[in-house]
Amino acid sequence: MSYYPDCSISAAIMTAPTLILIGEADDWTPAKTCRGLAALPRREGAAVEFTVYPGAYHGFDVRPLQPGIRYLGHWLEYNEPAAKDAEE
Repeated sequence: MSYYPDCSISAAIMTAPTLILIGEADDWTPAKTCRGLAALPRREGAAVEFTVYPGAYHGFDVRPLQPGIRYLGHWLEYNEPAAKDAEE
């Protein structure tokens, strides 16, 4: 399982099933890149699944990010519904 990862890596190196949890509003590690990664074939046939949380930003599972903050030019913000769903 991976929270808001950098999905610009090569899909070919992924050999274990992976669950990606990411916010739709994440401007640091965009969900669009992960959609592309999940669609690519992998040598080992490892499944890549992902859940995209509408309105959630990078750091959606970090409770102290209430209210949100700008850090290194990116918005970080806790999102309770997304955090609870990801934990389940």
